[in-house]
Amino acid sequence: MEILLKIAFMVIIGAIIGGFTNFLAIKMLFRPYQPVYIFGKRMPFTPGLIPKRRSELAEQLGNMVVEHLLTPESIQQKFLHEAFRNDIKNWIQAQTRSLLHSHQTIGSLLKKMGFTDVDEKAERKVQDLIVFEITEWMNKNKTRKVEELLTPTTLEKAEQAITKISAYILEEAKTYFSSSEGTSKLDTMLNDFFRDKGMLWNMIQMFVGNMRLVDKIQPEIIKFLSQPGTNLLLSELIGKEWNKVKEWELEKILELVGEENVKAFIETKVKENVHITPYFQKSVVELFGSFEEAIVEKGVPAILSYLSEYMINHIHTIMEKLHLQEIVRNQVESFSVNRLEEMVLSITSSELKMITYLGALLGGIIGFFQGIVVLFV
Repeated sequence: MEILLKIAFMVIIGAIIGGFTNFLAIKMLFRPYQPVYIFGKRMPFTPGLIPKRRSELAEQLGNMVVEHLLTPESIQQKFLHEAFRNDIKNWIQAQTRSLLHSHQTIGSLLKKMGFTDVDEKAERKVQDLIVFEITEWMNKNKTRKVEELLTPTTLEKAEQAITKISAYILEEAKTYFSSSEGTSKLDTMLNDFFRDKGMLWNMIQMFVGNMRLVDKIQPEIIKFLSQPGTNLLLSELIGKEWNKVKEWELEKILELVGEENVKAFIETKVKENVHITPYFQKSVVELFGSFEEAIVEKGVPAILSYLSEYMINHIHTIMEKLHLQEIVRNQVESFSVNRLEEMVLSITSSELKMITYLGALLGGIIGFFQGIVVLFV
């Protein structure tokens, strides 16, 4: 009985020593957090292993993440995986549909993103861009003829419009000379013409009698303007002038009108007619709702396909630019030792407990064999 008690005592002592030794070794991985000094000398094994070598640990973790976990090859394989791409596509399509059904205005959405006065700025940019492009086009084509600048369809329409222009001019002329204003103007012109023509005026007065000369000439002018031949004559004259204009260089037209006047006219008309501010006051669904299927079913897959290919082809450069190793290192170094301990223990607590229990078991076994040895000694 006494022998059994001795063996049991040695087993218990061995188990306690083995378990406590492993427990202490585990604790010494983290503790103490800071160096311990006695009489000005730092005690060995202080601070703990991880606090002492935290910078090296952070460096190694950064290397491990970049070289073995988040490698360019592993990310490339992920983007090449069809299931992953379908999951991303379905998620983005769902988010896009939700956005396209939104009743928020474009302006309010942009404001939430931190963009202010986008509507006014965008309108000014668009107007300035249009004016710039037109001005640049004029500068580049100054030496080209009008005929070269117009399309064949436009030239054909211009030729066809000559007869209509001629008819319009004659019709307006008839309307004017038939009016009281036209009659008065014609009378004034005749009086001015014959004022210094004494004998000629007297002869005409003999033929006209008591009627005013204008009353005789006005119907004849209107009759002349109504003749088909007059229309044909005017059309031919306009046609000849148009043929001359077609041979002009754009620079000549700009000189005649005034280049600055042309630019000012263009700028004024663009500002009067180009307005995009109202579009920012429309809701997303109002502006893009009718294009939902095209955006979701065609636009999203096309954009994702392009982005996937870009990521696959440039993943090495992107990884280098991200500096993941430095991010991991800085993040680990920013953790307190207490936080590191909690992280490690939260992951390996059960395994560390098993190591403690294993130390107790091994200590007990060693104690048992020591007891047997003592019996024979």
